[in-house]
Amino acid sequence: GEFPPVDKEKGFDVVEQLVSMAETYRTTPATLAIKWLLSRPAVTSVIIGIRKIEQFDANLAATTLDLPAEALAKLDTLTAPPELYPNWMIRRQAMHRSMG
Repeated sequence: GEFPPVDKEKGFDVVEQLVSMAETYRTTPATLAIKWLLSRPAVTSVIIGIRKIEQFDANLAATTLDLPAEALAKLDTLTAPPELYPNWMIRRQAMHRSMG
């Protein structure tokens, strides 16, 4: 198996959404992904790799891309890691207590 394990299906879903959103905002999936990374509070820098000047231009465009908060929130949701045990169990028990 792979280490660390990677949920490839989730990755494909994220890429599909990036392609669709990039069309909506008239940009590239890479520009959109970098913009999202730059919006994350824990990210202090993004390392890019390019082979063509067009890739550099697309990466640089992320610094000026104007995206609505909803688009960034959608990417947050799409890329959120799965909740691990016991966290999901604690949340579930708390919900049942508040309902009962």
